Amino acid sequence: MEKKGTITINGRTYDPITGMPVGPAKSAEHRAPDHSAAKAVRGRSFDVTPLRTVASHVAKARAAGAVAAHAVHRLPQRSTTLLRNAVGRPASAVSASPAPTPAPTNLSHLTGRAMAAESSKQLKEMLIKERLAEAKQIEQPAETRRHTVLGLPPRLAAVVTCSLAALVLGGYLTFLNLPNLSLRVAAAQAGIAANYPTYLPQGYSFAGPINYSNGAVAMKFAAYTGNQAITIKQQQSSWDNEALLANYVSKQYDSYLTYRATSGLTIYSYDKGAAWVNGGLFYTLNSTDSLSSDQVLRIASGL
Repeated sequence: MEKKGTITINGRTYDPITGMPVGPAKSAEHRAPDHSAAKAVRGRSFDVTPLRTVASHVAKARAAGAVAAHAVHRLPQRSTTLLRNAVGRPASAVSASPAPTPAPTNLSHLTGRAMAAESSKQLKEMLIKERLAEAKQIEQPAETRRHTVLGLPPRLAAVVTCSLAALVLGGYLTFLNLPNLSLRVAAAQAGIAANYPTYLPQGYSFAGPINYSNGAVAMKFAAYTGNQAITIKQQQSSWDNEALLANYVSKQYDSYLTYRATSGLTIYSYDKGAAWVNGGLFYTLNSTDSLSSDQVLRIASGL
């Protein structure tokens, strides 16, 4: 006998909601097989299934619940999502919802400008490299020569070269000025303001040393070839031209000539010599060779 709201299967009553048995099972002799009867309970229709079928469904549901619970309590795994920007959309998705096509943009003028700027930059760099290579090839021989000067580095070789040039120049200038220096030393020792001649006959040069005494200095100039020589003596004196003629020229020489130089000097010339006064000094010139009147006048004017 079925109670209201229950189902009887094989003589046993079950709750239609929970599927659990309700009350004691009927005896075997009262069981009546009924595998497809539909009972109306509370105005509903239910499919009557064997007990084993219901139990198997319950077991499967419990197993599925246990698997789901185990999956929920598992440790989180690293995401295996593929890079969206590297993986294309599935064909079905693309066909289902095609992406909008962007509007075409005219970039031809920008591309042309970029290409032109890039080409111009490359051309300039190439030309600069070519010019630098040419300049290096031109300067290479000079650089090699600088490295081989005296076997020294370029900077040190330049310093040595400049020093040698300075020494040579200094020696040459010293050689040229040596007579003047010697005359100044001698004049200082003699106590007079002696002068060095600005003119000498061709083929003559200074032949030191300079002789000096108290109030007098004597210089000698010799010819490059031969034994010719000129000696010029300067000594302090208060004579004028008349005193010179009366006290020296007329007493020493029977014959003499008088010359007037453009500078205003009066020069008395005699055999292989001459005498004159100028600036408080008394000058005498003696030569082993006969000098022309022009040479004598130029020597006198240059003292």
